[in-house]
Amino acid sequence: MIIRFLGGGRELGGNCIELTSENNSILLDIGLPIENEQDVEVDFKDNYDGILISHTHLDHYLRINSFKNKRNKVYISKPMKEILEVSKIFTNDKSIDYFDVALFENESFYIKDFKITPLLQDHSSFDARGFLIEVEGKVIFYTGDFRFHGRKKNLKQDLIKKLKKKKVDILITEGTNILSNKKNIPEEEIQQEIYIKIKETKGLVTANFSTQNIDRIVSIYKAARKNNRTLVVDLYTAYLLSKLNNICPNIPCPLTHSHIRVYYPKNQIKKLLISKIKEHRSILEIFRHKSIYLNEIALEDDKFVLQLRPSFLYEISSSLKPTLNIYSLWEGYLEKEEYKKLKSYSEENGIKFEIIHTSGHISQEELKRFITEINPKHTFIIHTKETSDDASFLGILYPHNNYKIEL
Repeated sequence: MIIRFLGGGRELGGNCIELTSENNSILLDIGLPIENEQDVEVDFKDNYDGILISHTHLDHYLRINSFKNKRNKVYISKPMKEILEVSKIFTNDKSIDYFDVALFENESFYIKDFKITPLLQDHSSFDARGFLIEVEGKVIFYTGDFRFHGRKKNLKQDLIKKLKKKKVDILITEGTNILSNKKNIPEEEIQQEIYIKIKETKGLVTANFSTQNIDRIVSIYKAARKNNRTLVVDLYTAYLLSKLNNICPNIPCPLTHSHIRVYYPKNQIKKLLISKIKEHRSILEIFRHKSIYLNEIALEDDKFVLQLRPSFLYEISSSLKPTLNIYSLWEGYLEKEEYKKLKSYSEENGIKFEIIHTSGHISQEELKRFITEINPKHTFIIHTKETSDDASFLGILYPHNNYKIEL
């Protein structure tokens, strides 16, 4: 049994781990690093028996394009497939076209020699999974990205119980926050903070958030509704919510929930109109009865919370005058030009710019406790540029890319 770290070693994101048994090989994720999204040459094998995707963040699957002519079988969950299909419509990400998709659910399944058990994780990407892998008498657990302070934090005890029972030989985990002493804010507290800021605000509230961060959309929706405001989302978000609502009815959706309406941005309308696929064009009609125009929002702006992307700024600036903008994304994005412009626009126009966010990743303290409770024989931390000085007592290694271990 050989483990080879092809990506994610001493870098943020870009996870890609190769597992090779005597007869077969699989990959765990196939991402590009966050700080360098240019593809770099990787020493992949010609073919794999399967590629497991832990969740639909680009740093965990975007390098799949390296295999676009090879049609390797890619294992994802049904919600992940929905996210990628909707993303393909509204963004330039057509990665799913290169997938020979195989869907997994919660039950164990086999890829040749490898027994795979997908385990639901608490993360800022919906339906994120870790993978428990049993092969050649060894037990490997790959966490993917995870945390214990989101809306699925109750998964923690069951996860630890399962892993302790299995007696993990190899733990491969993320270490995004390994050197941060900062405690992560629970998602419920984020919701309460957003509620308070909205309550204190007269006039329009805008919010920047990820379409894929369903936890955060739920928080903003509930905070808006509690303030008797309606959350207005764009077509991309509305369509994804409707697709996921079919799987999980508790997810707020314009078609099934009150206090949520849909704004039609010009760039999204254009993208749908020029599509050659009838189903894509029909999205314009699906939400017509829940649509809202900017002039309607302007008439009663204290009754709405509007999703705002930087690309909408020019479009809304002549019609709307927000009082508060809630930035609810990773703070690293504020270094990008589009968000610099958004922040500058807020400052120049007297719009209060509030950062209200919590990490999608496990804290240093929780990670150490998790490793101690699982008590694996070996631990490998990836998805981090940092290394912790006290790693030795936990038996931790920070592998560089191309590091190989034979079991």
